[in-house]
Amino acid sequence: MGDPNLRPVEQIVKSPEYRLKRVDRYKRFGWGYNDTTASQRLDFEYEEGADGSKTREFSETTGIEFSLAWSSGAWECSATLSQSFTHSETNTEGWSTKKTRKVGIEVPAGKAVAAYTLESAYTLFRSDDTQVTTTGVEYEGGGGVYWTQYPPAKPAPAKKAAPAKKQQLPVK
Repeated sequence: MGDPNLRPVEQIVKSPEYRLKRVDRYKRFGWGYNDTTASQRLDFEYEEGADGSKTREFSETTGIEFSLAWSSGAWECSATLSQSFTHSETNTEGWSTKKTRKVGIEVPAGKAVAAYTLESAYTLFRSDDTQVTTTGVEYEGGGGVYWTQYPPAKPAPAKKAAPAKKQQLPVK
């Protein structure tokens, strides 16, 4: 684990532990309105992956590589970041390049849709919560595509119970 502002001996004393933090946000990449009377397919494009130069800079500064298991030369430690944390356990290509992906969404008549992906920002912190590098690494498009529709689909109307029959009591 490299820290550009601390010598190895200082790392043991000042920051024996480091924390890699991931912050997610939804990023809208497309929206559209279907003003016709029939369903219509809208096609959108989005970027998936990370800026390779920022990933390399982060890796060269800290010794952490997102695309594979890593270990420290000076201290005994290692880690493998899971797919749920890195979005790419099965395919590491996304950490070095961004790719354009296409998606089509079927939009009902008279509805609007917005399409989103997850953007994850990874930042490394010391034990005292100071940031190790000036920039982190951002991975776009991890976790698939999310979309929302407006106005929302209306639930089916609830069936009304049949009115109770009035009973007439005989008059004496």
